[in-house]
Amino acid sequence: MLRIDFAADNILRCQRQFAIFNRRCRMNIRGQPPEQCRFTGAFPVRMFYVIAGGAIGLKTALSGGPLIVILGIFIHYFISFSFALSFFLLYPRISKVSSNKYLNGLLYAIFVWLTMTFIVLPLTALPSRPFVMNIQQIIGLLILAVVFGTPISIMADKYYKSRIAEGTTSNSRQAGFI
Repeated sequence: MLRIDFAADNILRCQRQFAIFNRRCRMNIRGQPPEQCRFTGAFPVRMFYVIAGGAIGLKTALSGGPLIVILGIFIHYFISFSFALSFFLLYPRISKVSSNKYLNGLLYAIFVWLTMTFIVLPLTALPSRPFVMNIQQIIGLLILAVVFGTPISIMADKYYKSRIAEGTTSNSRQAGFI
């Protein structure tokens, strides 16, 4: 019972912070707040509202409650997991082309960024905006390469090398992946 009360208190606290944050800081469509509002604690909540807005519409999402945040978290992790799983399953074929795991991670991060920017985001319910390559786009791509592409590539490389060392094959068809 205490755990449920604690969770409810956290949700109410987040809602209050979001209401205050929403009045003070207007964000752009990608959920990026002005510099003075980055460290209020409400930024992650607002980011998940915008992610959920891709599925249900931005106006609907911004007027929602904690369930909208949960929807945004689910969508965020579902997309990330899908990209990570596809890379992991394709890694034996990718490593035949290039054995450098860091280069593979960087190239996969670029692929994910291009897919999200030019295919997924235009298909969402978010308002469309023209693409402009600026420093924020480059920083986002570099962050994606460092925290998404490279770690997944290192882990996939380690997994498949350990399977080869054990004497099993790295052929994904025989491993039961396809």
